[in-house]
Amino acid sequence: TGGGTGGGNGGGSDIGGGGTTGSRTQYGALAIDYNQGAAYGWAVNYTSQGQADGRALAECRGNCTVVMRFHNTCAAYFADQAGNSTAYGWAWNNSLATAQAEANRNCQNRGGRRCQMRAWGCTDR
Repeated sequence: TGGGTGGGNGGGSDIGGGGTTGSRTQYGALAIDYNQGAAYGWAVNYTSQGQADGRALAECRGNCTVVMRFHNTCAAYFADQAGNSTAYGWAWNNSLATAQAEANRNCQNRGGRRCQMRAWGCTDR
């Protein structure tokens, strides 16, 4: 199994994802607003990385950057819900439960006190 993690200071709002299926390799992406904004975008099950990146950026609705790309795996994004906090974390792994646990841990390691899952999912693989 493989996995990856990341995180930093930022926020998020509840925005869903979606996409198309039918290709053997399915892609996903997470975009976040680095200017302390309350925006993120999530995409899963796209037939190209470019499509996934485009969807995540379109949903983000801010000054956003793609911070996580993944394919044929699971991923999760957590953000701290404590007042004035901008801590967040993300991770990908073949196991959704592991991706969620690692993303939560990344959020907490960056000072999050009330980290909450904002987006998660697995590509069709």
